Amino acid sequence: MGPTEVHTGKARHGVTTEKKRDLLALPDDHSLAHTIPASIRDAQGLASAFRRKFGRVAELQCQLPAPDKTLKLQDASCYLFYLVTKDTVHEQPTYQDVWDALIQLRELVLESDVQKLVMPK
Repeated sequence: MGPTEVHTGKARHGVTTEKKRDLLALPDDHSLAHTIPASIRDAQGLASAFRRKFGRVAELQCQLPAPDKTLKLQDASCYLFYLVTKDTVHEQPTYQDVWDALIQLRELVLESDVQKLVMPK
């Protein structure tokens, strides 16, 4: 499969494809997920690019971000998932917080019937 080819059809558990792509330049039918600190406004890197493109920080803060929690926003035809894995940008996430956020992500993806989910490595 080429680097621009996109899978279609029903999402299945255990099926992943790794590709090098610009997360923020994908078609609108792709839901996006990435990690952030609970102090959302201090986020750097990809999180700050998400903040510039999608904004809506106040909506995220209303969901009371905390480590091990996944936040969800709906944007046009896709969802944005924010996995909160640490309190501040300077901390290292624990394996347990990452695991708990991923479990919540799985539940939200199934609940929202997400067909295409993109997440950085």
